[in-house]
Amino acid sequence: MIFLFNLLKQKFITVKKSIKLLCTFLLFFVSAIQLQAQSFSASNIPRSSRYDDVSFVNNNIGYTSSRGSVYKSIDGGNNWTYISKLDTSSAFRTYSRSVDFINEDTGFVGTLTVNTFKGGIFKTTDKGLTWKKVFEVSDLGEGVCGMDHYENMLVGVGTYAGPANLYISHDYGATFITKDLSSLASALVDCYIVNKDTFFITGSSDTATHERPLILKTTDGGNSFQVVSMLNAVGGYVWKIYFRPDGNGLASVENNFNDPSLYGYVLRTTDFGATWQEHVVDTVGNFGGIILLDNDVAFTTEQHQYGMWKSTDGGVNWTKLAFSEDTTKAGNRMLLLDNGKIVIAGAYIYTSGSTTVGIQQQHSNIADYHTIKVTPNLVGKNVNEIKVELDAKVSTFGVFEIYNLNGQVIYKDEVQTYDKGKHYLYIGVQNYSKGMYYAVWKTSEVFVQTKFVVQ
Repeated sequence: MIFLFNLLKQKFITVKKSIKLLCTFLLFFVSAIQLQAQSFSASNIPRSSRYDDVSFVNNNIGYTSSRGSVYKSIDGGNNWTYISKLDTSSAFRTYSRSVDFINEDTGFVGTLTVNTFKGGIFKTTDKGLTWKKVFEVSDLGEGVCGMDHYENMLVGVGTYAGPANLYISHDYGATFITKDLSSLASALVDCYIVNKDTFFITGSSDTATHERPLILKTTDGGNSFQVVSMLNAVGGYVWKIYFRPDGNGLASVENNFNDPSLYGYVLRTTDFGATWQEHVVDTVGNFGGIILLDNDVAFTTEQHQYGMWKSTDGGVNWTKLAFSEDTTKAGNRMLLLDNGKIVIAGAYIYTSGSTTVGIQQQHSNIADYHTIKVTPNLVGKNVNEIKVELDAKVSTFGVFEIYNLNGQVIYKDEVQTYDKGKHYLYIGVQNYSKGMYYAVWKTSEVFVQTKFVVQ
């Protein structure tokens, strides 16, 4: 009888532990959903047919442009102030298509041709107050749809209507070279630079019978390219492209305007763009802005009309979200700031808020939960180590890693439990190559990250 009692007691304890473990898991699961849920609201910027691009240099300071007018935010995109025009002449007309800032002082706006005013690239060195046209396209109809930079290299591509030209500067926009990619593509839209040798370009291809959305990749600084993805659909473009530092990425697809019955797609990669898989988002859709938060939660937007879709499995399956109309129109670019805030360029500049989509959110943004800090974040040649501060708001389980821009893990700490409070790591960087790195803390609740640069 005593043996039977002890056996039942042990079984009860085991079941009790299992229930406790299950409850802990469910609590973590619900908390993760709550943290990742987002709502979006329009900032107080004048409504536009579409702000095509937006660029932030930190969590607070950002720039955008619409039809030659330039706006600046100093509070993370909630409020915007008109600061200048690209050209102050009364006759000047343009369409601002791409925006890329290196720091608060220095930035670029790429434009499309309007009337007799050729598209090109404008540069500022005084926080956007004055601008100089540093590059002009050769022919009317050309322009710069997408831009990105790496150190002193600036890359521009365009246009969505053709021709397929690549513009590269190796001296912060002082001089440019033009490369014709018409043998591979009929139109170019966006670009993403990994390092001085490797970058991606999106657009549309030329085949014997029709155009097809495609992605190009170079590993030699733009001297040669290979096609890494070509969607088997009639017409349309691969529009915007987005990578996480661990090599997972998404690209949005705009389908054929002439056939709105075509399915809407995104492309997904898990190996930093070496291979891509197509996934249906909805029965219709011309997708523009796209973002991947943590390899599970992703968003994409309709770039002409109203609409936003969410994925919770890294971009494989999607659900359309129910928002009031003016919070989701014409989303053409999505950014993720270091503090976890999402910024969208569309009919307004939209920002993510503290309320949720369907579930009450416990924290106003990810940075309020766990935080990460690297000092110094600008590593000079005489600096041999960095200090990493991990601040756990609650006891958590996780791992700290450092990624290079190729998505490779170059440092990984032990998987461990972090008690509530601050934890410190001191990591030698004397053998790190020059460039940007991502410090990523993967916890049970959320992934947080920050950047640092080795000079």
